Amino acid sequence: MIAFITRSKGSPHLSDGLIPFNKEDIHSLLAKGNWAITPSYIISAQLHYYQNDGIQHRNPEVVKPSRYENSRYDRITSQYDIQLTQKIYPFHTEN
Repeated sequence: MIAFITRSKGSPHLSDGLIPFNKEDIHSLLAKGNWAITPSYIISAQLHYYQNDGIQHRNPEVVKPSRYENSRYDRITSQYDIQLTQKIYPFHTEN
């Protein structure tokens, strides 16, 4: 099984009419697979990948210009997960 998702998010509109700058590109991938070598021995693998590339204000709670610098910065969040599993089901057991 393979699932791939990609989306982009823009600037939100606040209740007071202000629009703070925000840009995000989100990518996610999930892949799973099983291989039954014999009926009693199964190998499984799972891969999960997530990345969020964004540009936003350093303090997103401050929208209006102030005496403090609230410049934009690049934010990158990445996550990689790999899971390998083997299952053994012996035929000659009582339980």
